[in-house]
Amino acid sequence: MFLAWRACWIFLATATNLRSLPPPRNARPPPPALRAAAATAAHHPASASPLALYAWDAFPAWTDPLLAESHGIFVALQHAAAAAAAAAAEDDTGAGVAPSLGETAPGGRGVGALSRARVVDASRHYRATIHAQILALKDREARLAEALAVADADGDTSAAAVAEQELADAADQSLLYESAELIWHLVEVFFIAAPSSGLIAPLLLDWLQLHVPVDGVLDVASAPAPLAHPDFWFVIQRLVLQGRMDTARELIGSVTSQDMAELDLLSVTAEALGSMPLPSPASPLTEYLPAWKAWHDSVAAMVASSPDVQSHPELSNIFALLLGSETALVNAATSWYELLVARMLFVDPAVKIHDVKSHTAPAIAAVEGDDPALRSVDLVLLAVMNRDIHTTLRYCVALIGSHWFVAHLTDLLAHVGAIESFALGFGTSLREFFLLEYGLKLMSSRHHWQLAATYFSHAPSLGAAHMAALLETTPHPTAAKTRKLINTALFHGLPRLATSIRAVRARAYLDANALVPALSWYLAARSPTAVSAVADRIIDLAIATDALPDLHMLDALGPDLVVSERLAFLAKYREFDVLSRAGDLATAATLLAKLLASHIVPRRLVLPLLRQAVPLLEAPDALFSAQETYALMAVLADVSHDHRSPPTARVDAQLISLALSRNLARALLDTPIPTKPHLAASSAPPSHPASHKPPAPNASSSVFNVTISADRFHRV
Repeated sequence: MFLAWRACWIFLATATNLRSLPPPRNARPPPPALRAAAATAAHHPASASPLALYAWDAFPAWTDPLLAESHGIFVALQHAAAAAAAAAAEDDTGAGVAPSLGETAPGGRGVGALSRARVVDASRHYRATIHAQILALKDREARLAEALAVADADGDTSAAAVAEQELADAADQSLLYESAELIWHLVEVFFIAAPSSGLIAPLLLDWLQLHVPVDGVLDVASAPAPLAHPDFWFVIQRLVLQGRMDTARELIGSVTSQDMAELDLLSVTAEALGSMPLPSPASPLTEYLPAWKAWHDSVAAMVASSPDVQSHPELSNIFALLLGSETALVNAATSWYELLVARMLFVDPAVKIHDVKSHTAPAIAAVEGDDPALRSVDLVLLAVMNRDIHTTLRYCVALIGSHWFVAHLTDLLAHVGAIESFALGFGTSLREFFLLEYGLKLMSSRHHWQLAATYFSHAPSLGAAHMAALLETTPHPTAAKTRKLINTALFHGLPRLATSIRAVRARAYLDANALVPALSWYLAARSPTAVSAVADRIIDLAIATDALPDLHMLDALGPDLVVSERLAFLAKYREFDVLSRAGDLATAATLLAKLLASHIVPRRLVLPLLRQAVPLLEAPDALFSAQETYALMAVLADVSHDHRSPPTARVDAQLISLALSRNLARALLDTPIPTKPHLAASSAPPSHPASHKPPAPNASSSVFNVTISADRFHRV
């Protein structure tokens, strides 16, 4: 099993030669402005190592919100899938059997008849969680930058060095999460949302606008004279390239000029931008294409008939973008995927999801040249656009890690049937493999092991075994931690494991000589043998020290006392001890007599219990009746014949015998004299036998009989 598991991992890690991924030219996606891209490249030279397996998998404290939020999304999705599967199984119109994990149900539904829209919603929630993590890291960067500035101002070189290192780490972490969000969204576009119409341009346009911002918009818009700002036309060009027509029109509309001819040209440009039909997932291709072609023809005719536009270099460049000039598009694009989306917007709006693969290579060649040195992120994006899901996952393992990201992403892909549920050689699917890998990583964190149990519970083949190993090997130095483990085991349907955990906790208490807690945990574990052994040790300790520990937890056991005969004896002995200390000696004596007459007292404890009865036997008033005393004598006679008893036991037996004799004498003296039936009937009403007094004539003979009996007993 272990060899098969590692073999699968080696396959995932080396099948596409992940270790030889080309190094990135930059460590972050290209920024929108060419000058900003050049500045970023200066800080991240081509020799920089690729982003791979950074602190993402270490689960530091600042990742807690991400882990908790994504756990909630995951659980909600599994519950929704289970409910949908149950509904599908009960649907009389269906086949009666819900699809299994990894199969696609009819009607565009995923696993267990879960709607694709529900899975898309979960994917967006995951993306929002990643984005929230990015914002938190940006805030952390700002705080660290302030701390670095303060340290530099104070001349504290040590604090400055620490702050500088932490700031660099935070920047790298932000970069990694930004790459993760970029990749996740594109996977959502091509595999999870996957429009049925096939028109991919609207979703790719949203993806580009969300992850590749246009720098300088606020600076230009807030300038006193926007048109005079040196970046005005550059920003307009970037906005048009990304299809941000409304923002470009607002920026153009903010221009004020005394040159009426220039204002007319700007107005014409704004009108052309505003009239452009943009693709929408809700618009059928049959409606969008004719509208786009009519707009394109009208703009081309306007430019051809307007010498002023042709003579204005900036406006001419803007209209060249609108008309899909290859030169203008390539010069304006800062990345191959930005050029790819721009071509769909201005050149070929009818590109469908299956056609994107044929458009990636020309876009890369146009931007990167004949010998492209693609970054690691580029390779992942290219694999996604080629709809090669297995290569995508392998690259994600290399770039981001195999744990949080890939585990949740493959779960979504399985729910929409985007990955096959094939076996990996040891009876598990790709989804389950990554869930188990993520769970194993969570196991290594003392704060996140409960999350690991959830992911294991949704791995159908090997999850139960992993969960059992997790709960059995998780340290639980405190009772609170033990209860958490037990509750987790019971919640996931592992009662035997919960019993085993209780027994381990009991053994820990027993090794520490904490007998009462050990007894309590062994009782919870329903282990009669262990309960009897601990009860024996408690009784031995109580008799040896004449002090019984607090066993108040026995009061709540009730029928559970039958778990062990020793436990029942211990409960009765505790009751005797409580009564004796409370001063209720008569009740204590009666209870002790019944206890010794029963068969639940261990033989080795009979003589010590009789020894504890001596103070009660020597009491001024007879606390034991004659019948009880005879029973105690029989018990003493029985244990006195035990040849294995120590020599001191004979002395104890003699003292106990003497006390029994004296108590018997007092008990016989206090015993009422029986009367003849006819005298009894005439001397007292039958309804009050307790108030009956023997007649005086028989008193002397009664005393005589008692005296003879007592004298005979003493002579014996």
